[in-house]
Amino acid sequence: PRTQKQKSASSSDNNIQLKTSWLSRTRWFTKMSNAAFAVVDADESGEVDEKELYSGLLLIHLKLGCYAGPAACRPVDRQRVHAVFQKMDVDHSGTLDQDEFREVMMVLCSNIFTRVLVQWSMTLIIVPLVAQYILNALYFIHTTFWNIVTDLDEYSPVMDNIELTIESARDVIASKLPRVLVTTHHLIMKLLDKVPTSVWNTVPLTLLSCVLGCLAVPYMIFKIDDYFQEVAEKKKQHVVQS
Repeated sequence: PRTQKQKSASSSDNNIQLKTSWLSRTRWFTKMSNAAFAVVDADESGEVDEKELYSGLLLIHLKLGCYAGPAACRPVDRQRVHAVFQKMDVDHSGTLDQDEFREVMMVLCSNIFTRVLVQWSMTLIIVPLVAQYILNALYFIHTTFWNIVTDLDEYSPVMDNIELTIESARDVIASKLPRVLVTTHHLIMKLLDKVPTSVWNTVPLTLLSCVLGCLAVPYMIFKIDDYFQEVAEKKKQHVVQS
C-alpha cells in the first residue's frame, strides 16, 4: 500500500535529502503535476516508471518556462532523478503512483523558486542598476575627455590644425563617394532626426541592459545550480561519514 511506501520512504536511511520549496507546494504546482502524470501515463495504469518520470519532469519544466521564463526550463540531471526515484520506490517495483509522482516532482523542482527569483530580480533591478552605473562612468570619462580636448582646441594651434585636417579629409572622402550613397546617407540622417530625443536618451541604457542580461542572468542561474549540487554533495558526504 502507498501509506507503507510513504512511511518506509520517510524513515529510509538513504543519502538523498528530500527538500521542497514554497513554489512546489502550491495548489497550482500540484494541479500541473497531476496533468503531467496523466500525459506520461499513456497506458492509464496509474503508475509510471523512471523513464516516464523523467518525461513528466521535462513536461513540467516546459510548462513552468511558459510562466516563469528560462530560469524554470532547466531540469535536474538523470542521476539525481534516478536517486530520488530509487528512494521513493521502496518496494522496488520500478513504478510510482500519482501521489508519489507528485512528491518526486516537488523534490526535483525544489530549486526553481530560487532560480526564478534571481532571474527576475536581476532582470528588473540589478542589471538596470549596474548598466546605469556603467553608463554614468562612461559619461564622466567622455565629459572629462571632451573638456580636455576643448581646452586644447581653444589654446593650442596644433589642435586647430588637426581639426582642419580632419574636416578636409572628410570633405575629400565625401566627394569621392557615389551620389547614391550620399543621397542615402542624407535620407537616413533626416529620418534619424525625426526620432525624439527622449528615445535616444534611453537607447544606451536599454542596449547595455540587454547585453548584461544575456550574459549575467544565465551565468547566475548556472551558478545557482552548481551551488545546490555542491550542497547536496556535501550533505551526502556528511551522511556517509556519520
